[in-house]
Amino acid sequence: PDVALVDVMMPGGGAHAVRGIRRVSDRTLVIVLTAIDTSAARAVLREAGAHLYLVKGVDDVIGELLEAMRTGGFG
Repeated sequence: PDVALVDVMMPGGGAHAVRGIRRVSDRTLVIVLTAIDTSAARAVLREAGAHLYLVKGVDDVIGELLEAMRTGGFG
């Protein structure tokens, strides 16, 4: 897929999901969309290979998603 949305609290863990996606498709834009807003979670998901980490209700989710898909990740 071109884009994958994952959550920190996915079965098996969001980082596990991100690593699995990155392992089979290094071209997929992986975006974390979650309610968990901690620096530790951000670090783990970024280290796993996520391109963008958005917090529901805090970030401009729609704008950030569109920008990430347009530019390919972190600006």
